[in-house]
Amino acid sequence: MGADAVAETYLGIAAATAGRSIPVVRAALAMSITLIGEQHGLRGAALLAWIDSIAETARKAAGTPTDVRRRTRPEH
Repeated sequence: MGADAVAETYLGIAAATAGRSIPVVRAALAMSITLIGEQHGLRGAALLAWIDSIAETARKAAGTPTDVRRRTRPEH
């Protein structure tokens, strides 16, 4: 799935969740992106890497500092 398709998915979810709380929107986005990745055969570490790449691209597009992930993501 290309970046345009992912962006289209995000926009559709944003429209469908308009007026909802931020946690609801985040949950909807996380679930849909996970399902899209799984539909394309991604599992485990490959799925997480793909999701991270989408998140990094979204942060760059939004102008969010890239170190946010390191500050907010729990250590494993």
